[in-house]
Amino acid sequence: MTVSEILAVDLKNREWIETRFRELGEQYGGKYIAVHNQKVIAAGDTIGEVRRAMRQAALFPFISEDEVTITYLTDEPHGMLL
Repeated sequence: MTVSEILAVDLKNREWIETRFRELGEQYGGKYIAVHNQKVIAAGDTIGEVRRAMRQAALFPFISEDEVTITYLTDEPHGMLL
């Protein structure tokens, strides 16, 4: 994959996470999640735990880590200062 393709995949995953942030936070708050093709494929307390879970997932041999976005979902409520 080119850098542009990797960035486009990451952006698509991050937009998906953003639109479902509240729902994902309720389910995975305080955890790291790995998202591939707008789907959570692994979750864990550490990035290492998530990477291990990803590698054990049935679809992992068919995807590149470049196609996966890993992010942390806080379990704290968010606020915005304007």
